[in-house]
Amino acid sequence: MIVVIVLFQSGVFLSTIATLSTVLQTPVRLTNACVSNGGIQSHDMRVLQLLRKISNGTLAANAGLSTVTYIPGEPLGGNFFAEAGRLGYEPTK
Repeated sequence: MIVVIVLFQSGVFLSTIATLSTVLQTPVRLTNACVSNGGIQSHDMRVLQLLRKISNGTLAANAGLSTVTYIPGEPLGGNFFAEAGRLGYEPTK
C-alpha cells in the first residue's frame, strides 16, 4: 500500500487532499499540517472524521496535532451527518 507524504504549513488544502485521497482510495500522511495555527483545528477534524465515515476508513489524527494519517476504505452509500461549525466554533455534543 502506498502512503503519500505531503508537507505543508496551512490547513487550506487539508480537506482537498483528504477528499482526493478518499476518491482515489489512496492513503495519505500529512505532516506539518496547520503548524502556523497550532496544529489541526477542530473544523478540519470534522471534515476528516466525515470522510472517514463515508469511506469506512482509518484516521489517526487529533485536534492540535500536526500529523494526520488517513487510510480511506471503500466508499459507503447512505446519509451522513457532520456539524459544519465555523472557524473557532466548537459544537456542543
